Amino acid sequence: MKIAIVYNEITAESAGNGCFEAEADVLDERDAVERALKELGHEVCCVSVGCDTRTIIDTLQTWRPDLVFNLAESVLGNSQLEMTIPAILELMAIPYTGSNPAAIAVSLDKGISKKLLAFHAIRTPDFAVVRSIDDVPSLSLEYPLFVKPLWEDGSIGITENCVVRDADCLMQTACAMLERFRGLLVEEYVEGREFNVSIVGNGALEVLPVSEIDYSGMPEGMTRILSYNAKWIKGSAEYAHTKPVCPARISDELRRTLVAAAENAYASLGLSGYGRIDFRVDRHDNVFVIDVNPNPCIAPDAGLAVAARAAGISFAGLVKKIVTYAAEQNGCSAFHNEQVARV
Repeated sequence: MKIAIVYNEITAESAGNGCFEAEADVLDERDAVERALKELGHEVCCVSVGCDTRTIIDTLQTWRPDLVFNLAESVLGNSQLEMTIPAILELMAIPYTGSNPAAIAVSLDKGISKKLLAFHAIRTPDFAVVRSIDDVPSLSLEYPLFVKPLWEDGSIGITENCVVRDADCLMQTACAMLERFRGLLVEEYVEGREFNVSIVGNGALEVLPVSEIDYSGMPEGMTRILSYNAKWIKGSAEYAHTKPVCPARISDELRRTLVAAAENAYASLGLSGYGRIDFRVDRHDNVFVIDVNPNPCIAPDAGLAVAARAAGISFAGLVKKIVTYAAEQNGCSAFHNEQVARV
C-alpha cells in the first residue's frame, strides 16, 4: 500500500514555550513508523503539518495514498485543533489510523471527557474546570488538588507546583498557569500508585499488559506525579526516579479491574485503532481514570510500544496491527486486495 505519514514538525516557538522535548519526540516516532512501514513492504511518504493545511491537502491529492498514518498532535501550534487532521482526511475520503475527530475532541478536552466518564459510571476524581482566575474561589473540592492544562497532553505544563494543598497555593498556581494556558482542570489528587493500560483494536479490543509508573525511588518530599521533567528531561531527578514497569507487579484482581475500566473508558469515549488509559489507584485499591489518550505516542520507548513488547509484539508488528485496524475500520480496498494477493 501507499501510506502517508502525517506528523508535526518542530515549531519555532517550541524552544521558548517549554515543550521542545515533547514536540521533538514526534520526529523519533515518525522515523520509527517510517522504518517499520517500509520493513512491512509499504511505499511511504512523510507529510508535515506546517503553517498551511492547504499544503497537506495538495500533497495528499497529488500522491494519492491508500491510507494515512496519523501522527499529528496539533495544527498551527494549537493542540485544540488536533481533530481537524482526521476531519480533513474524512472529507478527502482517505482512510487513516487511530481515532475519529469526535473521539479526539472529547478526549482532549479533559473537562468533557471526565463528564462522559462519570455519565458512564467510570470512576474519576472529582473536578472543576477553571477558565479564569475568578472561577477559583468558588471551587468546592477537597485538598490536595492537581491543577492541569485543560487541553494539553504529554505532561506539558505539569510541574511540582501543580499539586496544591491549600487555597493560597491553588490561587498562585492557577494564576501562573492561566497566563500560558486557556483553561485548567482542577481535580482531587489521588495519593497512590499510577498505572496505564494500552489497547489496540476497534470493536474487539486487544488489551496489552498493564504498566506501572514506579515512583518508589522518588526522593523524600518530591511529589509522585508524571511531570514534564519526569517524562522528558533526562538529566532531571524526576526523570531518574520515574521508572515504567511492564508488566506491572499487581494482583490478578487489580489487573482485572484496571483492564475492565480501560475497556469501558475506551469504548465510552469512542476511541478506535489504539489508545492508552491512565489511572491512579489509592491505598484501598480504588481505581480512578485520570486521562484517556486517543492516538498516544507509539515511539519505540513510549508506553504503548513498551506494553506491546511485553506482549511479545515487535514494533513492526505493532505498526502492522494499527494499519490493519485502520484499514478494516475504513474499508480500505487496497489493503484487502493486498491481503488476498498474499494468500
